[in-house]
Amino acid sequence: MPPRGKQTGLPTSSKDSSSTAEAVRPTSTENPNDDDIDHDDQDLIPRLAATNQRIQQLEELAALQTRVRELETLTSRDKTHRRPRRDSDSSGSQDLKVDNIITLITSSTFRQRDDWLSDLQRAFKGAPRKFKNDTKKILLALNYMDLESRTRWGRYLAEQTEEMQQSLSDDWNAFSEWTLSLIKEAGQMETYLTQQFDAARQREQQTPV
Repeated sequence: MPPRGKQTGLPTSSKDSSSTAEAVRPTSTENPNDDDIDHDDQDLIPRLAATNQRIQQLEELAALQTRVRELETLTSRDKTHRRPRRDSDSSGSQDLKVDNIITLITSSTFRQRDDWLSDLQRAFKGAPRKFKNDTKKILLALNYMDLESRTRWGRYLAEQTEEMQQSLSDDWNAFSEWTLSLIKEAGQMETYLTQQFDAARQREQQTPV
C-alpha cells in the first residue's frame, strides 16, 4: 500500500487534454473570403459606371428618335396645308385670254386706235404675269396690227441707234405714242390731242358722287 498522506496522481486522459486545448485556443474573427469580396467590389465599380453610361446613351438615342418623328409629323402637316394654298393660288391667278381685240390698220381713226388700246389693256390685266414687262406688251400689240403698220414700226426702229432700239423695244408708252403716226387723220392730231386734254380736265373738275 502506498504510504498514507501521499496521493497518487490520476493519469490524464488524452481526450480531456485535447478538449481543453480546443477550449483555450482563441477563435479567429477573420473571414477567409474577405479578400475575394473586396476584389469583386473593385471590379463592380467600373462595370456599374459603364452600365450607367450605356443607359444614358440609350436615353439620348430614344430622345433623338422621338424628335425625328415629331419633325416628320410637322413636315407632313406643313405639306398638307400648303397643297390647298397652291391649288387655290393657281386657280385664283389663272390668266384670262382676251380674243376679241380689234386690229389697228393704217386707215384707222383716232377713235378706233383708242378702242384698240383699250382691248390691249384688258388683255394685259387679264394676264398680269404674262405681260409683266413692256416687251411682251408690244409683241402682243404687233400681232393685232396690219402688215404695213408692223413694217413701219420695224423701219422706225432701224433708223435708231442700237441703244435707242433696245430702249424703244421695251417701252410701251413710247410704242403707243408712236402708233399715232399710223393714223390717217394724223394731220388733225393737234385737234385730237386738244380734245383729249379738255376731256381729261373736265373729268378732274367733276365733283365725286
